[in-house]
Amino acid sequence: MRAHDHMADAAVEHVPELVSSSPSFSGAELFQEWLLPNITTTYTGDISGAVAANGSFLVGPLVEVPTVLGLQGEFNVSLDVTSDGFVIDFTTKGDPVNFNILDFNGVHVADDTGSLPDLTGVDIAPDSTLGGFDSSRITWGADDVWIDFSGLVFQSGDTLHLTFDF
Repeated sequence: MRAHDHMADAAVEHVPELVSSSPSFSGAELFQEWLLPNITTTYTGDISGAVAANGSFLVGPLVEVPTVLGLQGEFNVSLDVTSDGFVIDFTTKGDPVNFNILDFNGVHVADDTGSLPDLTGVDIAPDSTLGGFDSSRITWGADDVWIDFSGLVFQSGDTLHLTFDF
């Protein structure tokens, strides 16, 4: 004889959807800036036509910062924030591009609103293709990440993919 579930006979008003409680960058407001020649100087561009898009942005489904750093079609560096990391894509018009060797030449990303849990770790994903990049080029704190490209060379199609623990 088959058992009968009497609870199934009762009317069910509403069963709330289970929501993941995993921390995520999704929906967060972040701030990014390009820093050079050191970690305390925000770069805004120069007479050569190089530009840096510094400022706040919301994390959503599209590439959040299409041009973190660029030079009039010669090269471009973009920043896409995923639920658990950053994907930085590099494009050039043709020739490889060298980042000047400076005390610091890279991007700073921050949770200025303090809306995210503290960052507790960062890893370089295996699908990263930026030659010469290693963990010594990443500095991070509870709400900040600094990524230094000083002295590196990139080609069109290179990618840096970082994943974070909260």
